[in-house]
Amino acid sequence: MCNIHPNDAEESLRLLPYFYYRDVPGFKTLWNQLREYDMLKLRKMYLAALESIITVIDEYGYLPETADIAVDLTNIMWYGRHSNQKNENGKPIDRDEIPHEDQPIGVEGVDEKAGSAYAFQIASVSLANVEIPVTLAAKSIQRRGSIEHQIDELLTYADHYVDPDVVCMDGGFYGRGMHECLENHSLDFISRLRGRLPSVVRELKEGSIYNDLDYNAAGYDVRIGEEVPESEAESWLITMPSEKRISRADTGTEDKGNWEVYYTNLNPEQFGGLEIGRRYRQRWAVETSYRLMKHDFTAKSASELRSQREFVANMAFIYNAIWMASNVKYAVENDRPVKDDQGRYPFTANQLMVAMLLDMEDIDVGEVRDLSVRSNIVREVFGDGYPFRLEGHPEFEN
Repeated sequence: MCNIHPNDAEESLRLLPYFYYRDVPGFKTLWNQLREYDMLKLRKMYLAALESIITVIDEYGYLPETADIAVDLTNIMWYGRHSNQKNENGKPIDRDEIPHEDQPIGVEGVDEKAGSAYAFQIASVSLANVEIPVTLAAKSIQRRGSIEHQIDELLTYADHYVDPDVVCMDGGFYGRGMHECLENHSLDFISRLRGRLPSVVRELKEGSIYNDLDYNAAGYDVRIGEEVPESEAESWLITMPSEKRISRADTGTEDKGNWEVYYTNLNPEQFGGLEIGRRYRQRWAVETSYRLMKHDFTAKSASELRSQREFVANMAFIYNAIWMASNVKYAVENDRPVKDDQGRYPFTANQLMVAMLLDMEDIDVGEVRDLSVRSNIVREVFGDGYPFRLEGHPEFEN
């Protein structure tokens, strides 16, 4: 069911008592169905499944009315073939020689790790700075362009559950499109920076060191790529030494890796620069949840089909939500804390998956033909015309 290759699942399921007198579903049947469905229908299915689980978390009092949310990009490593194309000698062409537009949709080059230099990227929105940082929605990124539409779509789904307070953005979203989208939604935000930093960041670091400051800030607008006079600023760059990194490293503030850099529309004079950094760092529970999701809930796949990759990723988020909801239900009904003083839930992800495999009767839910009948989010978001705030989403008809 998870952490194995879907092609191997059929043989593994044959050994379970549940399938002694039932036909075991074949992986080809699943993959063929995914191939035939369009992405919008599949995404509605994932949203409806997550909603049913999030409703349980809400019923037990762990879904706040207002909360910070985290919008993230997660790399799920891709182990597929580099190319089906061959050169004139009949040898496979190295992937680096293939134009980007001819490569599998959504697969991007990343820092090499875990034996692969390529990954497909999943954008997600989750509750942040709360005890149960459940993911509210997730989707694959088709191309890295149109970032503002990816953010707009995720915020639309998040609005169904909570009133966002501050949006903590993954550094992979940083840019003009991010700012314009969040401004359109009238939301406060904090974003990390990734890639090439504006030149003013170096000046802020030097000023912070020279004047022995806890943090340093300057008005800056990413939409024009320029520093802005303090009297006119509506967004800021903030730099501060990373105490955690410095404590673990042999180097100090002279190492550029020992600094935190944020872009935000929260005024550091009003909210406090250190408080802005602390609030962003509090989202660490979301990062921990993603690491667990990748390790315990993500099936292995080398498929080049976006529909299959999105299925694998969304099933991981769904399993993760089931695990959180099960712990909440168990803790509340047994008058126990949801987490102990070490931040551990009553039972582990592995215990959940084993329990599901050994007793599958309770998760046999049958078929639903019209999701809008069962799902509020499908009915309310997609029930009447174009669903998003920004016009021109590349994956949807206007």
